[in-house]
Formats: sequence, structure tokens, C-alpha cells
Amino acid sequence: MQNKIGSIDALLSEIIAVFGHSAEKGQKELNAEEIEYITRITKRVVNETTMQLSEVALLMPEEIPEEAIILIVNGGAS
Repeated sequence: MQNKIGSIDALLSEIIAVFGHSAEKGQKELNAEEIEYITRITKRVVNETTMQLSEVALLMPEEIPEEAIILIVNGGAS
């Protein structure tokens, strides 16, 4: 589960980087290419999260990893 959480963090970092580069260039809005890239990454984040949630739903309560419980209790914030 930790590797998957790490991959979501990496994808979210990519999104943040796009916004950062855009701001550094002085853009007030994202261009079409940046919007398309963020949209694709966001879809991957949603798919990855959906897969993780489906895996957790199949576990017995005692099998749920502690880090997953912490994420759930904290509303997904790390």
C-alpha cells in the first residue's frame, strides 16, 4: 500500500510542478497543453485511489495497514 500512496504523492507533485512552472513564467492561466497534462494526471490519481479503496474494502478490519487507517482518520492528509 505504501508504494501506491507514494505514487499518488508523485503524481500530485507533478501537478504542483506544472502550476509552479506556469507561475514562474508569469502566466495567469494555464495553456491548453498544461490543462491537458493536469487532466491526464488527475485521472491517473483518481484511478489509483479507486484501486486502493477497492483493495481496502476487501480486507478484514485487522488486516488494514495502520497507515491506511491514519489516512482515513485524517481525511487523506499526511
